[in-house]
Amino acid sequence: MTTSGTRLLIRLGVLAAVPLMALGALAGHADARRLGPVSARTVLARADAALPAASPDRVFHQISTLSYTATASAAQGLPDRASTIEQWARFDDHNAVIQQATTITGATGALLTRTVQEGNTIRTYSAKDNTVTTFTLPSSLGGGIGMGDPFGVAYMRQLVRAAQHGSQNVRLLPQQTLDGVTVDVVALNSAVPLSATSGQTTTAARTVTTTLYVDAHSYAIRGLDLSETGGAGIPTFAFSLRVREQSVVALAAVPVGVFAFNPPANARTVAGPALPQIRTLGVATALGVSDAPLLTGDPDGLRLRRIESIGASRSVNYTYQAAHDPGDFSAPGFMVIVDPSGASSAAGAAFGATRALTLTVAGQTVQARYSATSTGLVTLRLLAYRQGAASVLLTGSGLDEKTFFATIGALVDGRAHPDVAARLQQEIDAAASSNNA
Repeated sequence: MTTSGTRLLIRLGVLAAVPLMALGALAGHADARRLGPVSARTVLARADAALPAASPDRVFHQISTLSYTATASAAQGLPDRASTIEQWARFDDHNAVIQQATTITGATGALLTRTVQEGNTIRTYSAKDNTVTTFTLPSSLGGGIGMGDPFGVAYMRQLVRAAQHGSQNVRLLPQQTLDGVTVDVVALNSAVPLSATSGQTTTAARTVTTTLYVDAHSYAIRGLDLSETGGAGIPTFAFSLRVREQSVVALAAVPVGVFAFNPPANARTVAGPALPQIRTLGVATALGVSDAPLLTGDPDGLRLRRIESIGASRSVNYTYQAAHDPGDFSAPGFMVIVDPSGASSAAGAAFGATRALTLTVAGQTVQARYSATSTGLVTLRLLAYRQGAASVLLTGSGLDEKTFFATIGALVDGRAHPDVAARLQQEIDAAASSNNA
C-alpha cells in the first residue's frame, strides 16, 4: 500500500466516531416478528443486542466485499476499486484489541495488504510496494483502535450504542432488499470538525453520511454505505461494504497461522507514520507545569482516567470518562486542556459559531466562549477562556448543556486543593490497574 493508503488507515482508525465497518450479529440470534413500525434507535438497539460479547477466548471472523468510488480510490492512492477483506479479530472484555489480522485482496484475488495487530503494535505488508511498515499506537489508546482494519471492527459496538443515544441526526429510511434479504435502513449524518482529528483550529468540517443496512429478522448488520464531503461540499471519500460471511470461533479452534505475519524475505522496511509522542503525567507533575481546574466529586459518573502531554506542546490534557471501554462514544466524557503558552486560545472557534459568556470557573470569573455541535453520534461542547497567560479549553461529549455547565461548576483550583489532587491521583491509579488487569 502506498504512503497515502497507509495515512488513510490512520485517519479512519483515529476517526473512530465515524462508522467504518459492519461486524453485525453473528450466530444464533433471530426474531422474525415485526411488531409494527419501528424507530431508527429501535433498529440500532436490536443490532446492539445481537452483537456477540467480546471475550479473549473467542475470535470474530468476517469476510466482506468493499467497493470504493473511483474518486476515493484515486485520491487515497488505493490500488483497487473493489476488494475483499478477511479479518480475524480477538478482543478483551473491554473491547480492546488483543490480536487482529486483516487481509485485503483485489478483484482478481491478488494480495493487496496484510496487517497484523498485537495489542498496540501494528505491522502492515504492502504487496504493491513490497514494503513492511511497523508502528506503535500510543499506550493511552489501550489497543482500542483496530488500525490494521481501516473499517473499525473494534468500534462497531460503541458506534451502535452512541447512535442510539446521542443524536437527532439518526433517521430511519424505508425498508429495502439487499442481496435478497429484507433490511431496515438507518442513516447517520456526522459533522466532523477538523480540530477533532487534526488539531487544526479551523471552522472547516467534513460531513460523513453513513447508511447502515440491518437484517429485519436477525438484526445482523449486512452492509453499509459511507460518503464523506469536505468543508467546501466536495465529495472526498465514499465506499460500500457488504458482509458475506460471519462467525465466532473458539480460540482453540482458530486455524494455525491466522495471526502470523510472514512477509517475503526481500520486503523493504519503511518508516512508519509519525505519531505524536504522548507522555503520561501524574497530578502533581501536571500541576507543576501549570495550575489547572480539577473536577470534584464524580458528576455523571465521570472519573479522571489519565493526564497527558501530547507532542512538542506543553499543554496538559486531563481526561475524565464515565466508561472504561476504549472508544465508548456513547459514554459521557469531559476534558480540561491547559496550555501555558496560550497558543490554544483560538481553538474556541474550532467547533463553529461561539457565544460569549461571563461565568465563574474554579473560583475565578472568566470571559469565555461557548459552542456546541452535533457529530451525528454525540454532541460536543466546548468552553474556552484565558487563565492569566494560559489558555484553557473545557470540552464535553455525551453531556447535555445543563450537565456540561454543572460539571464546570464542580471544578476547583488544583493547586489550592491538594486533597482533590490526591483523590484524583487515586482515580488515575485505579484506572491504570483496571486497564492492566
